Amino acid sequence: MKRVFYNIFILLFFLAVPLSLLLGQEKIPRVEFKVEVNLIQLPVHVIGKDGKPVSGLTLADFEVKDEGKLKKLAAVDYVVNDYPNIERIRALPPSARRHFILLFDTTFSNPMGIIKAREAALNFLNKLLPTDLVAVVTYSLRGGINLVVNFTNDKNQLALAISTLGLKQALNVEEPAGYIFTKRIAELGKLSEEAMKEPQRGRQIGVSEAEMLEMLKMYYQALRRSEKRSYEAYVTDFVGQLTDLASGLAAMDGQKNIIYFSDGFDSSVLTGKSLKELEQDTVRFITGRYYEISTDRFGSGALNERIRNMLKHFQDADCSIYAVDTARLAIENLSLGLDAIHRGQTTLNLFASGTGGKLFANTNDLNKPLEDILNLTKAYYILSYYPDPKWKKGKFHRVSVKVKRPGVKVYYRKGYFYKKPYSKFTPMEKKIQLAEYIVKDIISQKIRFSPQVASFKGNRWYAKVPVFLQIPGKQLVELKKEGKKKELFLEVYGYAINAKSNKFEDFFFQRLKVSPSLYPKLAKRGLKYFDMLFLPEGEYKIKCIVRESELGNISSSIRYITVPDFGKDLYLSGPFFVEQERGWLRSRGFSLKNPGPRKKGMPLDYPYTINGRDFIPGVTPVFTKESSPLVFIKLYNLTLHPKANIPQTKIRFQASDERGEVKNLHYVGLANKDIDQEKGEYGLLFLMDLGKENLPPGWYQLKVTVEDTLAKRSVSGIAPFIVQ
Repeated sequence: MKRVFYNIFILLFFLAVPLSLLLGQEKIPRVEFKVEVNLIQLPVHVIGKDGKPVSGLTLADFEVKDEGKLKKLAAVDYVVNDYPNIERIRALPPSARRHFILLFDTTFSNPMGIIKAREAALNFLNKLLPTDLVAVVTYSLRGGINLVVNFTNDKNQLALAISTLGLKQALNVEEPAGYIFTKRIAELGKLSEEAMKEPQRGRQIGVSEAEMLEMLKMYYQALRRSEKRSYEAYVTDFVGQLTDLASGLAAMDGQKNIIYFSDGFDSSVLTGKSLKELEQDTVRFITGRYYEISTDRFGSGALNERIRNMLKHFQDADCSIYAVDTARLAIENLSLGLDAIHRGQTTLNLFASGTGGKLFANTNDLNKPLEDILNLTKAYYILSYYPDPKWKKGKFHRVSVKVKRPGVKVYYRKGYFYKKPYSKFTPMEKKIQLAEYIVKDIISQKIRFSPQVASFKGNRWYAKVPVFLQIPGKQLVELKKEGKKKELFLEVYGYAINAKSNKFEDFFFQRLKVSPSLYPKLAKRGLKYFDMLFLPEGEYKIKCIVRESELGNISSSIRYITVPDFGKDLYLSGPFFVEQERGWLRSRGFSLKNPGPRKKGMPLDYPYTINGRDFIPGVTPVFTKESSPLVFIKLYNLTLHPKANIPQTKIRFQASDERGEVKNLHYVGLANKDIDQEKGEYGLLFLMDLGKENLPPGWYQLKVTVEDTLAKRSVSGIAPFIVQ
């Protein structure tokens, strides 16, 4: 075959990246948020006499005290959650997002009520905004509190969680952050691709209404048969589980709205005080006025104490409970009399009023309360101010807010924890912390690392998306000096989220352990981690997260990638520098023999290869002025000349520095090629001569552009590198 590849000049390309980011962080034209700045962001609802949100307030209208000290506000943002404001909400700090928790109480609820709540919740999904985040939680006597799915806007995840309510796990793949992944469609066999696409179809792979009713009846009948002492023990366990949930939710910034579906437990276990008296005592407890609380009429003093403590935790976590009473949806409940229903409503109202929420009772249509909750949470203010830098980590700070307008009601978080130590995080807090980084575009560099993400042709349905993470090691060794454990433990996460639909498409996760004997080698270079995602055609956010397990140092990055139609699109994978540095510790995230249920049956063959020889791509490699690096690219679907049956292309090389100055590269030659013309795949290896190019020391972007002259179309790719 004649050689048809040669170099010519191309137009200027420049993507400015400061030298301080030597790890190849691409400049991404999206809204992202750094987390190193300590800024307190306090959501505040201001409701007028007409029951509607009050707009038009300014800095001068608010007075905020933190631990009794008047604070100077840095900013006041008025957030309106509707479609015209979507882009503005995305540009605000992550705490401005609207958060919902759908809490299904499968113990203190009649089975039909939960079935109806499930249907209303599925309808609720269709009314969410792209900026809204929802978690699904259940409570049962057997399983306690279960985070069925963590905060997300992926309606497929949410629909499956609501449809199963955590009662069916056969389709699930173990995932540490609390999201639902199933086995690949090809393995399931019985499921069509259409059944996995629409949120409304989630129930097709969930639990049927008949199955759900049967399971819920077992819980309900067991509760009804219990003695008073056992019933009180169940309530005590429930309150303790809710307290743990509240502690976990504190890890997510922003106000959380808990939609609690339940009949409520019987208030007779709290006999001795009226609802009003209980509410007054709750206020006294939260504000620290314990001496004003009378215990002489309590039916169960310990239980009342637990409830007040639970409500305090929800307030501390900035949670409001919107209790949706499901009691009237069951004929058997009505046969017991209205007194039984009212006793349940008493406890539901206590939960709601104690957290600044609202009770929705005496309704046969649960869709209406959910619409009302959307309206109640539609508009609010975000007050921002800086805390005192001398305050200690883990200390709880009480906050008070006044609005200088007569006749308004103000709802806000009563306090916050300032930098709670990771060592005190519960397992649920660790999960919810992960969700904060996964579903919000938060960037953190507490552990510096650089990801490299690419797309290669896979099988008929899924492209191969290899991910390399390069983690400089000296920083890790320094971090170990702050901890107590001898070994270094790292958690590595990768998530592929559809950039348009927010659908979770794939993930990887691995725990890594580095023994002290490897610290000298680690400090000299660092660690390179390799894993693979498998994605259908589309545009994706690739979220990579590295967390150190002992002290909780966490870092995250985002890369955007387009997976083409490899059957027809002209596409360029690369360019990739062939790694020349030695001494890196290396780890692969999966076993070829036992890859796990998500990777089983996928095209696991290593993509970085030419003529049967594998290589490791350099992630922001460092060269000397005299280096001769190798550069690999892979092309797909070049047009063939109808007579000669060969492509006609022009390949262009260019380097741009961080100042925007462009160097056209002339001394680049083809070193090797691996061509499969029947498949339309062209692997090409080039040799660059930096000595002849005479590039000054600095940071550069290499851009390779391939022009298909027969089809009059072109593709390009970039790769960062450093010249010492």
